[in-house]
Amino acid sequence: MERERRPGGTPRGRRPSRRAGPPREAGTGGGSRRDRSGLAAGPRIAASVRPGAAALLLGLWLAGPGCGGAGPEADEPETGPALGADRRSDLAPTGGRFDADALPGRPGRAAAPHRPPAPTDPVTGLPLVSVAPCPAAPALGPANAPLQVVVFTDFQCPFCRRHAGDLRRLVERYGDRLRLVFRNFPLPYHELAEPAAEAAMEAQAEGRFWEFHDRLMDPEAGELTVERIRRTAAEAGLDPARVETAIRNRVFAAAIERDLADGRAAGVDGTPRTFINRREVDGLVGFDRLVEICDALLDAASAAERQRAAPGDDAGR
Repeated sequence: MERERRPGGTPRGRRPSRRAGPPREAGTGGGSRRDRSGLAAGPRIAASVRPGAAALLLGLWLAGPGCGGAGPEADEPETGPALGADRRSDLAPTGGRFDADALPGRPGRAAAPHRPPAPTDPVTGLPLVSVAPCPAAPALGPANAPLQVVVFTDFQCPFCRRHAGDLRRLVERYGDRLRLVFRNFPLPYHELAEPAAEAAMEAQAEGRFWEFHDRLMDPEAGELTVERIRRTAAEAGLDPARVETAIRNRVFAAAIERDLADGRAAGVDGTPRTFINRREVDGLVGFDRLVEICDALLDAASAAERQRAAPGDDAGR
């Protein structure tokens, strides 16, 4: 998971894991290591963000596939390096997540407020946290499904891309018993996270959010670039002019800011962060762990239902 930090780069305190079991799945790449919690840490990634972020984002978008500052006419291959890769330095991912700075030039992007320790769910051992609902957020599955899954994610986060595949498998496994709700949480040092979020919200407006989301989050599709956002929008059947307008004018900035505010209110300080029936799942934990949590919650709900029905059954005999 990619995690926000307080201004100046001081990490927020990380809650100790309440879950026993094998090490969690972690990021790939050379130079991986394991920390004291048993989580594998991937290669170090960072980016500095200069003042005037809104202008910077627009300039980066207009620059097109010329990642190193070349203009749109540069003959850059579509699979070229991700924009801003030459400005990376000094932010380390920890197992299954990244830490993120509230960096200069991103007003209003403060770290999540301090939250008192959350109560622990006796069934899963996970923190119980409330997340403000957002009826307009992209969602899959019936509103009354017994499993309500809310994920805060960043389109440029490599762990989020892998996690998105696990969540899609959950949707296939549980069908109408699960509802998946998507919330944006673009991290401040990911220069293309906000443009991608704007394009995704335009896809939502055109009724094609999940087509766009699944293509852009495909872990086999390479790094996120301006050209990839454009190409993915075209593949998903979006109106290219509307996508360009959304990104240039930040048409959906208010919706993205609401997601960020709701996430921070719930203690989200990095990505991916998932809430399954209010149970907080921190980082990339793998499909099997997600199934374990969902099955435990369904079993507990069934047991509670049987217990509620038992007195009436006895009385009728």
